[in-house]
Formats: sequence, C-alpha cells, structure tokens
Amino acid sequence: MDAGLSALMPKKERKQNGKARYMMIDLDDIMTNRLNEMPIVQIEELSDAIDRDGLYSPLEVYPNGDGTYTLIGGERRYTALRALYDHGRLDNPEVQCSVRPKPADEYEELLQMCDSNIVREDEKSAKLGHVRMLMRAIELASASQKQEWKNETIAYFANLDPRKIGTREMIAFRMQCSPSTVQKYINAIHGDGKENPEQKVAEENGMEEKDAERDRLKEFMSRKKDLFERSAGKMSKVLGVKCSYRNGKFIISPSQESCQAFAADYNALVRQFEAMGSADE
Repeated sequence: MDAGLSALMPKKERKQNGKARYMMIDLDDIMTNRLNEMPIVQIEELSDAIDRDGLYSPLEVYPNGDGTYTLIGGERRYTALRALYDHGRLDNPEVQCSVRPKPADEYEELLQMCDSNIVREDEKSAKLGHVRMLMRAIELASASQKQEWKNETIAYFANLDPRKIGTREMIAFRMQCSPSTVQKYINAIHGDGKENPEQKVAEENGMEEKDAERDRLKEFMSRKKDLFERSAGKMSKVLGVKCSYRNGKFIISPSQESCQAFAADYNALVRQFEAMGSADE
C-alpha cells in the first residue's frame, strides 16, 4: 500500500452509538491482551490481503490511561499490520481503531473479547479459544454476575430444566451453539492435557449442525410423547377404560364392565394412533 492505511481512513475521530469512537492510533501504542486465547495463525496470508485490499474492520481497543491502548479484538489483524510495517510494506504506522470504554474488571474484559471475536472466527481452534476464555470468565464471575448469566441462559434454552444449567450450557449460550458441542470442546481441552486445537473437534465437518439437529429431534420426540400421554389420559376418562402410551404405542385395557362390542372400536383407534406415531417417526 503506497500511501499507507491512513490514506484510506478518516483522521478525525468520531463517536459510534455513544459507546465507542473511531480514531487513528500508532501501532507502537497498541498492546496485545494477555487474556487472549485466540490462535494467531495465517498471518502471511492476512498481511497480503490487507496489503492488497486494505483493512476492512478496525482494531478494537480500550485506553490504558497512559497514552497506550490494549486490544479487545483483532490481534490477528494487528499482528499482520505489524508485519507489514516492520517489512516496509506499510508507510504509515497509524491504523484505524474502535476505542471502547475500559472494562470494569477481568471478567467483563473476557466477555467483551469473546463477543468481539465470535462473529469473525469460524476455525475450530478459535472456538477452543472462546471456550477457554469463557471458562475463565465463569471462574472469575461474582455470584450476581454468574446468576445473571445463568438467567440469560435459562431464557435462551427454554426447554432445558433450569436445575441442569451449568458451565457448558452457559458457554453454549454465549457461543450460540449446542451444549453437546461445547462439551466436545471442553473434552478436547482437558481430555489429554495437550490442548491440541486440531484434535477431535476438527475431525467432523458440520459437527455443530449435526448436534443442533439432534437436539431438535430430541425436543420433538419429547413433545410428541407428552402429547400422546395426555391424549391417553383423556381417552381413559371419555371411554371409561384404562388407556396408556408406552414404547411408541397406545395400549388399551378394557375393564370388566366394558362391553365386548366396543373392542373393535378400541382396536381401530389404537391402529389409528399407531399410524400417526409411525408417520411422525
């Protein structure tokens, strides 16, 4: 880039939604974040893309109070920009940044970092980084912070028993994926102690989609069973016989007072419900 990034971006800082502002900051004044668990990979390819097309998304930082800034999001882009400048491919060291208020504590900082990166990183190793940071955030959360997070998770997973909401469900809520997917990431992190980003989670493409589909199927089957059980109870009251739903079938046991003439009707009704169950399954 002949004129540097500053030629492509406005010098004047401007506010955004009252919470963040854009401004040009020297690369030497930007610090990496010690809390970041995201993989810093494919820097050469990213450097070439920025050199060719420019920086599409600003770095996200907060002020340290001494003229320097700490990264919240965009450390890969920062590393790529640093490489461009150090190799003489970037004339101006000033880069566009979105400056946000300094987080109140480490817990809030971790959540902001996860929110900043989650929409940009699709690699499995990046997802593992998110899980590690969110696990750390849960450890740091105060009782009220953890309860607020849990309440949001309960509202998001409306079909789960609130008593079963734990770490993996809370992480799944923040990452917008299924709890079973989060569990696989946790297993990959703690399973052998090596924390290999490519192990297990990279073996199956579309793993999250499969888990989500499996969860939807379980929910449907649970609702179907509940509906049929309630229907069996109503049939018992209306027909005056014992009617139950077990193992995917309606079972009717006529009482001694029932007329044999109704037997054919009962059996026909059972076959009708069995046909409905087979069609749904």
